[in-house]
Amino acid sequence: MSKAISIGVLLASAGAVSAAPVNSQSLPRATAIGGSPGFAASVERDGPIVYSAPPVTADGYFSDAVGGQFYGQMIADNFTLTSDTTVSGVNWWGSTENYFGPPDYSNFASFTVMIMDGNFDVVHSETFNTGDTGPVATGLVNSGGGEQYFQSVKFSQTFNLSGGFEYWIAIGTTNFSASGDAWVWSSATGDGIIASNDFGGAGFLVFTGSLSDQAFEIQAIPTPGAVSLLAMAGLVVIRRRR
Repeated sequence: MSKAISIGVLLASAGAVSAAPVNSQSLPRATAIGGSPGFAASVERDGPIVYSAPPVTADGYFSDAVGGQFYGQMIADNFTLTSDTTVSGVNWWGSTENYFGPPDYSNFASFTVMIMDGNFDVVHSETFNTGDTGPVATGLVNSGGGEQYFQSVKFSQTFNLSGGFEYWIAIGTTNFSASGDAWVWSSATGDGIIASNDFGGAGFLVFTGSLSDQAFEIQAIPTPGAVSLLAMAGLVVIRRRR
């Protein structure tokens, strides 16, 4: 059995009309599904969350880390922080396409997370084995029946982002089977602007009026004051136990 791409919409890119990145909701087999924003509240995450776009549905855009896979696209979403921040990690939500099955992450060898500035110059890029992203099933599925997972990583080194400036985050998978099930980045509410790299050499192209924004969170290093408060809380707990 082979997959066939069916694109449901065209989006405006840099003043021209280009084929839209493929979204799991645009495929003929897709049906409306329910979402459950706020799942992250029940998952323990490290570090203050300085930017949060929780999922509203398990459907979303397919996103690859490398060329040569079935959909051949890496998706990026824009974000702006309110103040200068030392970034320590990222959380996100996604699922498997589940065209071939099984409905889990068994076709994904690794995830690449890229943070880029407003010109798509890379600030930090890192690849993590899938198991090292700590996938936790949310109990939701996408319209293909693929299970949604919450994932979280800490970068090997921290880096600084300036408040008030646009940045982009791209997340994609390297798959064991290039033509097998693709990864679906869950949808979030946003400004309807994303970018896509089709690995053809042109880099990321911006698309407006997209079907969805992407579900992710940015983790930061706690401020010295917050660290002190956490330490004091720990002493209180210890004293109470004694």
